[in-house]
Amino acid sequence: MPEVRSIAAARAPFVHKLSNQFIRRFAASILLTGVNAGVMLTFSPSVFSDSFNAPILRTAFAILILGLIASLALMWFLTFRDRS
Repeated sequence: MPEVRSIAAARAPFVHKLSNQFIRRFAASILLTGVNAGVMLTFSPSVFSDSFNAPILRTAFAILILGLIASLALMWFLTFRDRS
């Protein structure tokens, strides 16, 4: 019977390389999150206090803020989903 030698599997070194597209998306996500947070922190208190007697306006602004937060969450989700 012939002698069969076991062949050890050659393992390639694990190299974690971020793609340029991921880096661009990550940078854009950070930039847009910072700008949007600054806008919300700057203008939200004055808009809510000025629209105290206009509940429809206050509700519309709250819906816009929730939409902004949802779009930021979607942007971050898509950024990290396509991280390969």
